[in-house]
Amino acid sequence: MRKNTVFVLGLFLALALVLPAYAVYGESPVVSDPLDQVNFAISGRRTVVWVDKRAGNWDIYQARIDINPPAIDDLQPIPGATVNNSWAPVSAEVVDKGVGVDQASVHVYLDGADITAGANINGGLVQ
Repeated sequence: MRKNTVFVLGLFLALALVLPAYAVYGESPVVSDPLDQVNFAISGRRTVVWVDKRAGNWDIYQARIDINPPAIDDLQPIPGATVNNSWAPVSAEVVDKGVGVDQASVHVYLDGADITAGANINGGLVQ
């Protein structure tokens, strides 16, 4: 039985990529058992994987990796500020020029207390 052959370009950042079962990996890593997922290292922001399927056809998988974390911008009130009224708007902009902001992963804290449940998170704007 012919197994899939996969060629991987790249080294460094860890990536979990779901590939067809029965794959043999050249370069990095070497795997020949049936699998659902394999972890391998990549460099930069792109890895290309060629898979030789049992039918003799080739599939190409590409992964783009965002290695820069999101940044918090335009935080209001500014850190360390004292607010003298009983109600003051709290807002920030979360910016990610790569894959974007996963809104479900944004958590909002005020004076150490988690106020995420009461926050309005829309796009990159947090209020």
